[in-house]
Amino acid sequence: MNSKNQNNTSCKLAETEEKPPRLYYSLRIWVKEENYHKIDKILGVKSNHDYSNWWILEYINREKDEYIPYIEKFLSILDGKYEQLAEIGIQRNDISIWELYAYDSQCNMEFSPEQMYALGKEGIALCVSCWDEHDYNVDN
Repeated sequence: MNSKNQNNTSCKLAETEEKPPRLYYSLRIWVKEENYHKIDKILGVKSNHDYSNWWILEYINREKDEYIPYIEKFLSILDGKYEQLAEIGIQRNDISIWELYAYDSQCNMEFSPEQMYALGKEGIALCVSCWDEHDYNVDN
């Protein structure tokens, strides 16, 4: 193999290396342990995390992925289910939507008035957690 082909190959590898995810979106519900799996049935979707007293549905968005309209998606999952959730002891203040973001150099976010209105109308908290990706090593 000549050196030109070797360079092309190494460039290809560098281009396809996967970076750690930078964005996580999650719907979190505080729940008594005995009611944990009832949420799966009520919402029609299963938690993809196993944390004590927290039912969590999380989506990961890598840089190459399309934007996930997570606020709308999570509110849609909850729509019409608040009464059933209340029957197992879950109130709206037990529910939150999270954006977790590893930033590089600067962190800016913008939420539309429509998104904020929809959250406020339902009494759902929006939580945002950001960290400098250079200070956090996902392999540790």
